[in-house]
Amino acid sequence: MFYIYENWQAGPHKTVIHEGSCASCNEGTGRAGGYDRRHASWHGPYRTLEDAREAASAVAQAVVRNEHRCVKVNGKGPGRVKEGGTGKRTQRPLDANSLGTIRRRLFQMLDWAEGKASRDTTPMKRVIILRDQGKIPKNIANLMQTVLGFRNIAEYDDYVPTKKESDLITSAWEVVLEWHSANSKR
Repeated sequence: MFYIYENWQAGPHKTVIHEGSCASCNEGTGRAGGYDRRHASWHGPYRTLEDAREAASAVAQAVVRNEHRCVKVNGKGPGRVKEGGTGKRTQRPLDANSLGTIRRRLFQMLDWAEGKASRDTTPMKRVIILRDQGKIPKNIANLMQTVLGFRNIAEYDDYVPTKKESDLITSAWEVVLEWHSANSKR
């Protein structure tokens, strides 16, 4: 049996598939990452790995989808799903829904940086204005624009980012989240 751990507190909203026998999962009652019902939940059980993958992909808010090292890959030994033998975690490509979730969170960051909620201009223009005012560092503004640009083409052109593009977007978003987390507490 397989279970899905969903977490929306630590970093980007994510899902992680576990085998029920995994110590972190404990048949869907585990305490992975300091489990708190206000910020995370377990789903399942799912009879097959494919069922769990399908259910995880249906969690529209999740922007990162992983499989824990306990998941057997192709029926052979434990280990993360690997990309070309590199040992890197894989995730499904991002789609317009998951990028929309990131965009909504980005709106909150821009409101924080601006000191008010504003929807008078596009988020791209807001990023440029806040960058020029010195409220957002240039490198963070560039990463925000990357995320927003991919969201826009996903939404308006029905474009699905490739695996490499999804990895890039996720990495850019993680850096933006780290910057915000470090600066919003001041």
